[in-house]
Amino acid sequence: MKCSIMQPHFLPWIGYFNLISQSEKFIFLDDAQFSKNNWHNRNRILNNNLPIWISVPIKSGNLKKKINETKIVSDDRWKTKMIKKIFSIYKKHPFINDLDLIFDYIEKFQNNSLSELNISLIELICKNIGINKNRFINSSKLIVDPKLKRTDKLIRILETVGAKIYITPEGSLDYLKEDNFTKKTSIELKERDYIIKTYEQYNSNKFIERLSILDLIVNKGWKGSKQYI
Repeated sequence: MKCSIMQPHFLPWIGYFNLISQSEKFIFLDDAQFSKNNWHNRNRILNNNLPIWISVPIKSGNLKKKINETKIVSDDRWKTKMIKKIFSIYKKHPFINDLDLIFDYIEKFQNNSLSELNISLIELICKNIGINKNRFINSSKLIVDPKLKRTDKLIRILETVGAKIYITPEGSLDYLKEDNFTKKTSIELKERDYIIKTYEQYNSNKFIERLSILDLIVNKGWKGSKQYI
């Protein structure tokens, strides 16, 4: 069984969904350390040829917590503000209406858990591009020694779910080799070789990569996004 592991990001980029599509089981590493300078509560959209941030506001005092312990601020006005911002930037794009499902979900989301928001949005998007929800597992629901760190923790997670092949993003390969992944387990280590392909971005004079998947959806729609990923 081919597996991959990623921390739950907020409306992640296309490569994240490509990795999911290649995996028979995809584990959300939701009990990893939260980082405000990571992709946990923010991502980028394209405005006048420049990437700009959209962010989910986090309660103060959450910076030393795990992702699944991190709480969103209680004031829901951030939802309306974010939706208006995204809509105002993308309103002339050919498939802006395809974001209605995402807007509606964010607006109605009542839980203050950041990881649940991120995972639910990823699952919603996967459903609309034809990726089966049954492949998802949260690492926090597996019985794994909390004292294990980095590669040892990943190996234990993979062994727990019965993985035979671990598909790793390009950025993780160096530390996995440094930690002697292949000497510690019989699970095959496979690097995900993902080549970014351009797509037409409305009213943009150059292609900007590594944006939130929202940019792909407004430019290609759900059907086009499925084919692209």
